[in-house]
Amino acid sequence: MDKWIQICLIVIIMIMTVYLQVVAAKMKSSKMGLIIPLTLLTVTLLLLRKNFLDIKMGNYSDGAVRASMFDALLHFALYNIPTIILLCIYNYYKRRRLSKIQVNKKDNKNIN
Repeated sequence: MDKWIQICLIVIIMIMTVYLQVVAAKMKSSKMGLIIPLTLLTVTLLLLRKNFLDIKMGNYSDGAVRASMFDALLHFALYNIPTIILLCIYNYYKRRRLSKIQVNKKDNKNIN
């Protein structure tokens, strides 16, 4: 039962993060929608740095170092999937806002 509670909490946190990203992306300030993705990117870069430092400090053979570096880069790529999704949400709402502005400009020109 404990695993189900953890899974539910993770799903709730993911839904809340996506909701916050949508709200931030809809704001008039264009930079607000970048806060969550940049925070996630910073965290993943710190984790990648920690993994590389662990590899550097470890006493590995050459093949094990290559495998560990590959694992670190794979984890970095996988951890950035949510960052890419959040940036896509931001880009969608930014393009939508810009297209509305362009339509309003065309309507104003047609009226005049």
